[in-house]
Amino acid sequence: MSIINIQSIEVGQVGVSPRTVKMLSTDNLTTITTAGYITQSMNGGPFSSKDIFEVIYGSDSNGLNGTYGVFTPSISNGTVTLVRDAGGLTPSDSSNTIVVTSPGSLTIGNILKSCDANGTLADAGYNMQIAEVSMTLADFQGMYTTPKLILAAAGANTIIVLHKAWINFIYGSAQLTSGGNVAFIYGNGSHIGAGAIQATATEQTADFTGATASTWYTFTPQTGNNTQLALASVANTGIYLSNATTTFATGTGGSFLVRMLYSILPTNA
Repeated sequence: MSIINIQSIEVGQVGVSPRTVKMLSTDNLTTITTAGYITQSMNGGPFSSKDIFEVIYGSDSNGLNGTYGVFTPSISNGTVTLVRDAGGLTPSDSSNTIVVTSPGSLTIGNILKSCDANGTLADAGYNMQIAEVSMTLADFQGMYTTPKLILAAAGANTIIVLHKAWINFIYGSAQLTSGGNVAFIYGNGSHIGAGAIQATATEQTADFTGATASTWYTFTPQTGNNTQLALASVANTGIYLSNATTTFATGTGGSFLVRMLYSILPTNA
């Protein structure tokens, strides 16, 4: 038995429950849930079935790198058995446990990934962020010849992966005219239809010129063969908004709010 520490946290008044018991152990889950692992004569005892045990088990001798779980004691003929709690007392998977990782092993803002069915979590190595850019009518009308920067390049050996994007068109007093299909692109070397590498599928011209009120547009990533991109053309490259065919016109009083959900991933070039 390798219990490093066990201590009850009294609630302050006799008879008031539940009482919390803190326990730190180097033993694994199977061992700590064996009948009799906890005895009534231990520090903090005698224990009640109304107690709540907060336990870090499977830790090293310093109490690090263990797994956290919440348990309730089942008591039969004086024998105590810890039962893992199935309630929603902790942010966890269905087993109600998460791994306690060493300091410095996670990057702030990164997504956590599940490694197994026991609640082991690890840094996925990337995050998801939202970029938000306001566009004037002049920006939107000019993006055929001068694509509008939405998100600057993230640096050498990185790529911006666009998960989804939205344009909120705030209608003014007149409809947009002319223009062409709209999409998010990598880089600003050319407009859509003239060699631009699309990061999203296109939204049709008529969807913009036909709008007579404020409108919400959703853009999704490219699919099929369109997802095969030359790395040299998209690595360390910003995301821009542009359109095909010709410039948009009119749209008096209109404006735009662009949002983009994205991740920054490492590349080998």
